[in-house]
Amino acid sequence: MIDLPEGFHANHPQYSEWIHKQIKEIEETRDVTTDDINNIIYEAKCHFQIAWENYLEKGDNINDYFK
Repeated sequence: MIDLPEGFHANHPQYSEWIHKQIKEIEETRDVTTDDINNIIYEAKCHFQIAWENYLEKGDNINDYFK
């Protein structure tokens, strides 16, 4: 865990929508498993790292990244 500045993390409906979409896509074909959730978490962490780097370089927040 890292302490996130408010400008990066403040409001993130696009990130929340991305998570929701990942789960819904699985639910369309089968029940969601613990492995599915762990995979979504892993993928989210990868995206989050890229979003963090974008924030440091350009000032884009997490919501900007997931648009």
